[in-house]
Amino acid sequence: MYRFLKLISKLPLSVLYGVSDFMYLIIYYIIRYRRKVVMENLALCFPEKSKAERKKITKKFYRNLCDLAIETIKAHNLSATEIQRRVQIRGLDQIKKYHDQGSPIFIFTGHTGNWEWMLLACTMELNYPIDPVYKPLKNKGVDRFIMEVRSRFGGTPIAKDETVRELVKRRKLQRDVAMVADQLPIQATEKYWAKFLGVDTAFYLGPEQLAKFTKWPVFMNSMHRTKRGHYVAEYEQITVKEGNTSSFPILDGYINLLEKSTRKNPADWLWSHRRWKYEKPKEAGSKDHFQNEEMY
Repeated sequence: MYRFLKLISKLPLSVLYGVSDFMYLIIYYIIRYRRKVVMENLALCFPEKSKAERKKITKKFYRNLCDLAIETIKAHNLSATEIQRRVQIRGLDQIKKYHDQGSPIFIFTGHTGNWEWMLLACTMELNYPIDPVYKPLKNKGVDRFIMEVRSRFGGTPIAKDETVRELVKRRKLQRDVAMVADQLPIQATEKYWAKFLGVDTAFYLGPEQLAKFTKWPVFMNSMHRTKRGHYVAEYEQITVKEGNTSSFPILDGYINLLEKSTRKNPADWLWSHRRWKYEKPKEAGSKDHFQNEEMY
């Protein structure tokens, strides 16, 4: 699989987008890959939209999903110049100010746009290594390929279960750390429940805990497509507002910015995951944590 992906990555993007168009027809109309999940998720989060509006978002999402797949493969071979041409980065001034002061930052993002291209483009624009936290893949060939993509311009990926250990080891190094923080936590883990898109949603505690552990500044990177193969990624600092009584203010800030981005560009988010496959428990006897509704 590794050699096959490397071979495919050498094809021109124009050819790969043709492959993506064919994939869309197969996945959407024939295989109908997770169409029920996507439609249920959209109906849950956008009840105010008509079925026709949600169907339009669904079709656009599947086109984006196919493009994401081929663009991720192409990231192994796409030139630095081409990546910078295709991904516009906004909000870098404040980050550079922290870097000039010798302070790394935490970057939180979601499954929006093309997070692989985002990582590479931001690394080049900042001229500063970004180490992404990742979950190792079961397929060794695919895992090796993705690792090579994510480390192309100086980043050193960190396995999710080794994050704290690696941060301690790298504490004297000048490197940012990036996390895609909107995954569904496994049901047995301690988690944080908050309203996201109007729905009770579970989030991992890790982003909050790591930010407090390092005391680094925290930024959200929101990404959306402007046209096929072109993106805008925007940094915005997550700050704790005065008077905030939440035990998880950084997560609250992240969730708010993620929702804002998703509502503005709904087809860019990853709707095919079963994000709400279990319900929020009753607070009595639960080890989970709950958003302070009085804040909103």
